[in-house]
Amino acid sequence: MTLSPTGFGIQSYLKMKSDLTIYFFLIITLMFSCKDEHSNIEPKVEKSNTIVLISINAPKKYSHLIKQDSIGKTLKDSLGPKAFYAKNGFTYLDYMNNEQTWLPKPNVRDTIVIECYSEYLEFTTNNFFTSMPDTFLVKNGDTVVFNYTDNIPKAKITNRNVNDDELNYNSYRLKKLFNNKYTSHHLIFTSVFIDNNLKNHEQNSIDYYNKAQIDYNREVILLDSLFNSNTITETNYNYRKDALNMLMEKHKKLKTITKWLKQNNTLRGKEIIEQKFGFDLAKTDSLMTFSFFRDYLKNISQYNLEFIKENNVNSGGFYIDSRIRFDSILNDQRFNQSAKNYLLFDAYNGIGQNFRMKDKEKYFKKLQLNTTKGNGSILIFGQVGVSLVEKQCLNPKSL
Repeated sequence: MTLSPTGFGIQSYLKMKSDLTIYFFLIITLMFSCKDEHSNIEPKVEKSNTIVLISINAPKKYSHLIKQDSIGKTLKDSLGPKAFYAKNGFTYLDYMNNEQTWLPKPNVRDTIVIECYSEYLEFTTNNFFTSMPDTFLVKNGDTVVFNYTDNIPKAKITNRNVNDDELNYNSYRLKKLFNNKYTSHHLIFTSVFIDNNLKNHEQNSIDYYNKAQIDYNREVILLDSLFNSNTITETNYNYRKDALNMLMEKHKKLKTITKWLKQNNTLRGKEIIEQKFGFDLAKTDSLMTFSFFRDYLKNISQYNLEFIKENNVNSGGFYIDSRIRFDSILNDQRFNQSAKNYLLFDAYNGIGQNFRMKDKEKYFKKLQLNTTKGNGSILIFGQVGVSLVEKQCLNPKSL
């Protein structure tokens, strides 16, 4: 059978039309699919890499009458010993790993914008009623407003919702566990001034230490409760527990408590194996932003050095040989360069306070030679602190 040219043309036309219909259908489908996919892509939000602090009417002076044993207590007179903080601002670790303190202008609204490249940044300030400083853990991009009651700052974050007990946890724990009075942790060291009992000071310190151990367990239960009820986040839960554990470790380093713990173990006729508290030093760069971790670094870099005791007016009582400590830190393989930068400067401060000029000059040269940012930039140490020659070479660390 033969096919006429006319029949062949009609069939070809119909086939071509069918192919074109399918082709256009596929194009339209792909166009709408791409449009839908594009519309589902969330716009990328750039981090501001700054934190804004606003202080409203900061106190002009930070002084405290010792006999005022609770926050807001009204006294009939202002007689008696006082405690002072000459400068009590907000201390933080800047992006170059240098400790900085912002001192807000008193009795006015004052603002500072802080450069930040980590996810979190911690701000600390002293409190007359506690051994643990008041700390505020905020996020990159936050705007934080501080108001003051009884010389104690209370924070509020304006750009996101944060539970008040989480943000102002130190004030919460002081009220919840200690009824806004001196904490047992604080009294271990300061009871000699508060109880006015020099004769029994050592025994009183031991008694307060034992009380602090009980209060430690109470606070752990409190933190567990706050976490389980979703009042605080897991990040804040771990942060507060680590700070509390570090506080207990610092107690053990007090001369009276160290001596008592050794004697107590000897009387029991056996060594008491205590659970060792510590951090993974491989995470030093991300942990440096937390004051309790910097305290931990100081704690483990004392090397059980014996105290030097001097009775002259200028010596200031007890201190360790910071020259030995400096050299030990320098040779300690546990510490990376970030930790050594921080600890060597801390040890040098001890040398500057307690040793002769020739020692200061010798170790100042060592300080300059051995403190870098890991990229060849040398830290410059002066009377006001630390700065970098080549700020532009820094690689910001993220938490």
